Amino acid sequence: MTDAAKINRFYAILVSLIAVFWACSGTQTLLKPEKPSAPIKGLIPQAIICADNLGSQPLNRPQGLALDNQGNIYIADTGNNRVVRCDIQGNFIKEVGGFGWGEGQFNQPTALTLDYGLNLFVVDSQNKRVSRYDKNLNFISVIQPEPASDFRGLGLLHGIAVNSAGEIFLSDTENDWLVKLNNLSQFESNFGGFTAGLGAVLNPGGIALDQGGKIYVADSGKRRVAVFDPFGNFVDEFGYDVLQQPQSLTVNSAGEVFVADAKKNQVLLFDSQGNLMLEFGRAGKELGQLSKPVDIKLFQDRQVLVLEQDNNRVQVFQLSR
Repeated sequence: MTDAAKINRFYAILVSLIAVFWACSGTQTLLKPEKPSAPIKGLIPQAIICADNLGSQPLNRPQGLALDNQGNIYIADTGNNRVVRCDIQGNFIKEVGGFGWGEGQFNQPTALTLDYGLNLFVVDSQNKRVSRYDKNLNFISVIQPEPASDFRGLGLLHGIAVNSAGEIFLSDTENDWLVKLNNLSQFESNFGGFTAGLGAVLNPGGIALDQGGKIYVADSGKRRVAVFDPFGNFVDEFGYDVLQQPQSLTVNSAGEVFVADAKKNQVLLFDSQGNLMLEFGRAGKELGQLSKPVDIKLFQDRQVLVLEQDNNRVQVFQLSR
């Protein structure tokens, strides 16, 4: 082979290597993860609702908030031992309850949630049970599983969540653990108790589920959000460096977690990895101010509704990105 031929062959090989390098680089670019959700700019105050008489009387230290797919609002009016239904503008529709332990009565209802069908579940804290209604607040049944050899019965309750399979998760503040009921409303397991190590909860509040079935708990006594897998195994914690009294929380479709902190009078937003994205609010009674926010819900991932216990009202915010 002549010298000229050798040189030409060398350059051909070099060009081929460069082409392969750029091809690989392009492939790596295509495999990069998708961009994260747009950053949060803030919460824009929109309206104060449910602050006047709702039916027979104004709200009295409410603790629980729920929304159906149409935006109707359900409130656990704890001090009045009732549940109130309003439309999305806060106009009164119906109320049920009254103090007692019979069907359709409550002793300090603390939380409520809607399942994927037609059921509204109301945590009746001091009666140590859950009452089930339809969306029009017609009574259906009482859920109060009997004690068993490995289950001493429900204690004083606070939070509730229901998954797509109809399984119910409850936070039991008397026993400092979480209880799982099967889709027949029978006791299945408890988790997060004092033997759970890092997963042990203290005075657990609100419960929320993400689209993958992970369980998020406002662990008020430990000033954090505790995360469990769908089987009750502890997997993560976050917020312990900024939270003071997380009372309730909700998770959007992107896995971002909104927390109502009753002591800080704030709403805090964390990304799906538990990193703080937004810290909003200060004490007060004006639009945009908060006084003991105890529950938080999202409507269509854009509107944020916050229930304020001391202001006895719901405040509506627009999420800005």
